Amino acid sequence: MRTLLDLPKNTKAKIKSINGSEESRERLLALGILPGDDVELIGRAWFGSPLAIKLGKSNFIALRREHALQIILEEF
Repeated sequence: MRTLLDLPKNTKAKIKSINGSEESRERLLALGILPGDDVELIGRAWFGSPLAIKLGKSNFIALRREHALQIILEEF
């Protein structure tokens, strides 16, 4: 099982599912992180958090490490 945290920089993958508490899942869904969407890791801060990600073609957001661990990816 691979998570967004495992994704190498500048690599694209497809979101398979979102794990975690109901509150965490709702927060990620509200940010537009949806199963079936493409995601790309753009960069990481010095200590690994936050992560800059690109959703789809033009949406960019930053995520904490603990949220990135909840995003399960299809094999890449």
